[in-house]
Amino acid sequence: MTDRLRRVMANILNIPESALPENPSISTVANWDSLAQLRLVMAIEEEFKIRFPSDSIMEMTSLSAFKTALEKLSQ
Repeated sequence: MTDRLRRVMANILNIPESALPENPSISTVANWDSLAQLRLVMAIEEEFKIRFPSDSIMEMTSLSAFKTALEKLSQ
């Protein structure tokens, strides 16, 4: 799951996967802004064939937060 998330993030944020920090977040990736946040959510939803609850979308501001949300949805 982590590798898939990193791949999607690198693609959406338009940076090499190898340049992503260990736990990329809105505070560690310069071009991760509110528009990138929405694009990330849509791309991750498509990749994993899920839908995030709308009230949690803006709280998912790191790889680990997306991973936790995905784990909860797959239970």
